[in-house]
Amino acid sequence: MGFREGAYQRRCMKPLQLVPKMSIQRKYVGMRSDLLDGQIAMVGLQQLIFHFLQRQALHLQLFDLRTNS
Repeated sequence: MGFREGAYQRRCMKPLQLVPKMSIQRKYVGMRSDLLDGQIAMVGLQQLIFHFLQRQALHLQLFDLRTNS
């Protein structure tokens, strides 16, 4: 796993070596913040879906209780 991750990172970082040294860092930092924004959005989406599913499950449980009695 670690070896593959390393290889993947090397492959991703290659294009940045063509850029002058000063802007490498800036570009890399920009990339990182984009990735972070994406992750935050994903977590928000997951929480939203989870919340919705929880509500649906609760609704179904209440419905079952009503039909049984």
